[in-house]
Amino acid sequence: MLVQETARAGEEQERGVADESADALERYGHGGDWVTARQRFGWRDDGKVLDFSANLNPLGPPPSVKAVLADALRWVTRYPDPACRALRARLARRYGLDAEHVLVTSGGAEGIDLVVAAAAPRRVGVIAPSFGEYEEAARKRGIPVTVLIARPEDGFVPDPSAVVDGFREADLVFFGQPNNPTGHLYPPVWLRDVLEALWRRGAVTAVDEAFLDFVPDEDERTLLSHVADDRPLVVLRSFTKMFAIPGLRLGFVAGPRPLIARMAALQVPWSVGGLAQAVGEALVEEEAFVVETRRWLAQTRAKLAADLGGVPGVTVFPSAANYLLFRLDLPGATVRDLQEALGRKGILIRSGHTFRGLSAAWGRVAVRTEGENDVLVEAIRAWAAER
Repeated sequence: MLVQETARAGEEQERGVADESADALERYGHGGDWVTARQRFGWRDDGKVLDFSANLNPLGPPPSVKAVLADALRWVTRYPDPACRALRARLARRYGLDAEHVLVTSGGAEGIDLVVAAAAPRRVGVIAPSFGEYEEAARKRGIPVTVLIARPEDGFVPDPSAVVDGFREADLVFFGQPNNPTGHLYPPVWLRDVLEALWRRGAVTAVDEAFLDFVPDEDERTLLSHVADDRPLVVLRSFTKMFAIPGLRLGFVAGPRPLIARMAALQVPWSVGGLAQAVGEALVEEEAFVVETRRWLAQTRAKLAADLGGVPGVTVFPSAANYLLFRLDLPGATVRDLQEALGRKGILIRSGHTFRGLSAAWGRVAVRTEGENDVLVEAIRAWAAER
């Protein structure tokens, strides 16, 4: 495992995400940037575009979202509840927490930012490749970051003792469970041992479970039941991915009451709109939709992994989430080249070059419907055959 130190805010960055050119598809470090892609490829009908760059459930939003939004429109003339009390109460009941352990946020990204702001660490720890927002939230505050690079040959799960030793100076450490973009899960014993070792040092640990509701044994794996006032554990969750509502911006954070109170004090007033709160209250009860999504995903992901892995020169890595990480093993080929070729055909994928620890040979695709996945695989197969 390689240890790297990121630059402080204002210093030169080596990550590809620093590319500020007008047509860089990942210049914001995310997929799903329709505006940039439209400008780049000249799309005239977005309805015909297949977006595999954003990891959203193609089965959603569930019907309840449309019904709730239609009803909630009558309240747009009122300010939303600044404390999100009704939604916090429902989340607390769902996960067996006190409401004071829960903070509703404007998407998962706000939760990440507030954790860094409230914990005020001297140094942040991240296992890469991982979601860029962890590092970005620290970097923009001038907080140094220790980055441990996990290897694909280890399933992106490094030796736990190397993690504990590598983060000896970090007092806030992030973990993705499942991790983005790799899709792997840390084994429960591995995660427990690492977290407890870091807690003994006084470090705050933030476990990002934004994609955990796609995992069938979510209830056994989630750490929400471990949230307590005497344990420096923060759990980040999102409504965005499972329910396909990125435009509403809705997530929540659970953690010890003192830290949640500091986060709430730093949160922008009325951060979460009334429409988002109303939808969230309904989605907490959407158990049948989640179960059906998991059943669909297990079958569809397996087929996409097999089909994509059957393309000569493409290696696909196992995933527990609704996306797949892949690597091009074609001489001289990069996923940015593939991204350009597919973009001209109305297909958008995620290049891996913006993830620390991955090169331009890596990419990520969301799992969409079987028919859409077939279109993607055939387009990649045709491109690879021309190399």
